[in-house]
Amino acid sequence: MEKKDVKKGSVSAIFISRAKGTGRERISSGVFRENHGLEGDAWSGPGDRQVVILTQEVRQAVENDSRKGICFSRFKETLQIRGVPADLIEKGTRMSIGEVLIEVSRKGKSCFPDCEIVQSGSICAMKKNALFARILQTGQISEGDSVILLGTKHDECASSLI
Repeated sequence: MEKKDVKKGSVSAIFISRAKGTGRERISSGVFRENHGLEGDAWSGPGDRQVVILTQEVRQAVENDSRKGICFSRFKETLQIRGVPADLIEKGTRMSIGEVLIEVSRKGKSCFPDCEIVQSGSICAMKKNALFARILQTGQISEGDSVILLGTKHDECASSLI
């Protein structure tokens, strides 16, 4: 049997908001609960947006953009990852991150109409590459933990038929 090409990266940062309306603070590790998100994070809860993930490259692109869109200060990730290109991740992609199993529920975020970047006719990196995810298996994630792309539910179903 041929070995699958495994896409692997790592966690570069974890952020938490202990209360809505406050900034995110960087933490070295956290427990991510199934169907909830990061324990203690004010934005966690049931639904398809339990965790926000950005690649380190996308965050750098946003920070290096001379135009500071609304999301620059208002939209922050829970997990920042590196080593896995954002274009390899799509809705339905499952990832093993530390002890946690995550499934991407949405790729891309809506823009604010009054954003300087939108008004200039441009597209910010977060519009196409912000990732929203659900926690499928509870566990701990720490900075430096491996991020392994496992494919999608569709991939698993197709491989089980072979």
